[in-house]
Amino acid sequence: MSFVHIEKPAAGPDSPRMDAEWLDAHWMPFTGNRNFKAKPRMIVSGQGAYYTDAEGRK
Repeated sequence: MSFVHIEKPAAGPDSPRMDAEWLDAHWMPFTGNRNFKAKPRMIVSGQGAYYTDAEGRK
């Protein structure tokens, strides 16, 4: 088991973290990590059949 220690304060719900240090903690075996980390698309909410990303796109 491993632990990740981050000294930066956690981002609030209105500003999701997407900095390089935070993204390094995510390993997605079925995603092109290089492309994802260059321009991450993070889902921050969903309602019904719609998802909203960190930039507010539905």
